[in-house]
Amino acid sequence: MTYSFDKIIGRRGTNSSRWDQYPSSDVLPLSVADMDFAIAPEIQEALIKRIEHGILGYSTQGNLVEKIQDYLKKEYQWSVKAEDILICSGVVPSLYMIPRSLMDQNDHAILPAPIYHHFFLAMKQANRSYSSSHLKLENNRWIFDLNNLNDIGQKNTKLLMLCNPQNPGGTAFTKEELLAIGKLCEEKDYLICSDEIHAQLILDKGVKHLPIASLSPELSDRTITLMSLNKAFNFPGIGLSWCICTNPDIRKKLQHDLASQASHPNALAYVATNTALEQGWAWHAELIEYLRGNRQLIKDWLAIHNQVVWHESAATYLAWLDFSKLGWNNVHHHLLNHKLALSAGNQFGQEYSQFARLNFGIPRELLMEALNKITKGINA
Repeated sequence: MTYSFDKIIGRRGTNSSRWDQYPSSDVLPLSVADMDFAIAPEIQEALIKRIEHGILGYSTQGNLVEKIQDYLKKEYQWSVKAEDILICSGVVPSLYMIPRSLMDQNDHAILPAPIYHHFFLAMKQANRSYSSSHLKLENNRWIFDLNNLNDIGQKNTKLLMLCNPQNPGGTAFTKEELLAIGKLCEEKDYLICSDEIHAQLILDKGVKHLPIASLSPELSDRTITLMSLNKAFNFPGIGLSWCICTNPDIRKKLQHDLASQASHPNALAYVATNTALEQGWAWHAELIEYLRGNRQLIKDWLAIHNQVVWHESAATYLAWLDFSKLGWNNVHHHLLNHKLALSAGNQFGQEYSQFARLNFGIPRELLMEALNKITKGINA
């Protein structure tokens, strides 16, 4: 490999929200979803060059939108007008913007579960009501239960939140699954907000990410797509995102909200994203291969320790582990007692307290250490 992903880079003492969360240096924290790999050297060199200029003032987006258009066309055969792309400071701030901007006070939303906890928090902060449509296991994959999705809707339901690829389950939804979801939303007249930040983290060979808005003009007209390269190229601390919205009425509301935030990506975020689009793909290809190897290591461990279950996961570097066979009262605390900190399952829905999410975007030596700590927890 041209690039090295085995090197362990110490992150304690860098104000890392993951590594500096626990004062004890013998706790291995694999919760917060950033990777422990150095960014592509091409991106690092571009950032150094920008810093060496000496002035980090306010920045404009330059021709970034045109580059995003080219990227969407190449990756997904999706033609999007420049005016349909809004540059944002991040996917998470955009998640909070959606209910605030597009839902009235009495509107209702549907959120899949399990789901990244900021989906719930965004609804609560906007004081909007919501219901959870629990994903079901079919052929060992987490997918939508369309009957439940149909039944859970209310007269005032306005919005369906979608996460594709799914966090934490790792599902990359198929064209048929997305079309079925889209058909229901068209019949019910729901808007769709699709978080697609993990689009470039598909691990299964032969599987391709599909933006739901790219499948038809009708779906595009009711969908707000949130995208970013922050996760796939590992610069979330200085990242930016973009929002794709082809419906001019919806886009106007989002633009108004963005203007009121007065929050724009910083100068380095533009450099990182531009360089990733132009020069980062060789590094990214090797990253995907490395993550596939880490995923296989976990699967090999699970074949021996079948008390822990991980259902099929086609995407992301996040393992949604089911510990329910072990009967632990508190999975998170039990593992923490064995010096391993994972994301507690109930962050993704109160019903998932017997699960935990493990971030395997780490050097293989650390992943082996984590699996050994789980083994000790099981044996204890």
